[in-house]
Amino acid sequence: DRARHHADLELLPAAAVLRCLRGGDPALDRAAQALALGPTVDPRTVRRALAPPPSARSFVVVGPPGSGRSTVLRRTAQALLAHDGFEVHGNLDLVSHVWEISARRVIAGMSRLGEWEKRVLRIIDEARAHRAVLCVTDLALLGVVGRSRESDRAIADVLEGPVSRGELVLWGETTHEGLERLADEAPRVAELLPRL
Repeated sequence: DRARHHADLELLPAAAVLRCLRGGDPALDRAAQALALGPTVDPRTVRRALAPPPSARSFVVVGPPGSGRSTVLRRTAQALLAHDGFEVHGNLDLVSHVWEISARRVIAGMSRLGEWEKRVLRIIDEARAHRAVLCVTDLALLGVVGRSRESDRAIADVLEGPVSRGELVLWGETTHEGLERLADEAPRVAELLPRL
């Protein structure tokens, strides 16, 4: 069931990110630029995302299409692997995972009241059990997906509690307009996600 609703982000070699974490601020800036993040991504964005430990922070990367938002998320996932020592032990059972989920996919096929809520709660429980970060691909829709004529509740309403208590780490990416939409529809969740 888990595989249908999320997939591990691409796990790329984390050696370069690990070297970045060991350097001082000037070295980190140079190394982040060397990681080919692109000219539109500020190297300080990587430093903010990687503040120790990277797994303990929820955040959202905000920017226009093509600005490197997905690259920042992938690099942060690589840093999480490095932080967990994957290069040393090579055991995926000993590291945090980043699960990519989509609000639309989570509720797909749910027609009865309460079904999608149960599914989201199962995903949250699994994420806790596996030390997983949820990376939401359609973050701007969290405040509306799930609402119907019978219920005003959205996925953001279910995620708010665990994220606010630090029980669940949520990553995402969106445009400035998408973030405004999330802030309009789910202001508390938007407040819980520091912007990078």
